[in-house]
Amino acid sequence: MTNESGSQIASCSNDQTLRLWDFRTGESKMEFRGHEHVVECLTFAPASAIETIKELLASSADTKTPGVVVPKNPDQGYLLSGSRDRTIKLWDTITGQCVFTFVSTFSPVFPFARIRFFDVDSLLPW
Repeated sequence: MTNESGSQIASCSNDQTLRLWDFRTGESKMEFRGHEHVVECLTFAPASAIETIKELLASSADTKTPGVVVPKNPDQGYLLSGSRDRTIKLWDTITGQCVFTFVSTFSPVFPFARIRFFDVDSLLPW
């Protein structure tokens, strides 16, 4: 999965991590840890979703960051990852921190890469 500018690639793995890669050099730039099972899917949040992310984090007492950093360029933003641990995590690609977790009590999260990010209800499998 590439970001909007095509300069970064994100990957997910059986080792419960995600990685952000530099497309030009092939170098791993960041590792994201926090899932408790295999990470099945991921997608970059488009720049058009920043307002939705701001609203989500502002309305949540569960957020781990004091505010939303608005990306200054297309290489900075957010990733969503889905795991067999029954969560979808929202990651800040600037800090590497998980800023929000959606939790399902019913079933593992299935691939959602083709779902439009701003349609949050369609991301939730329960």
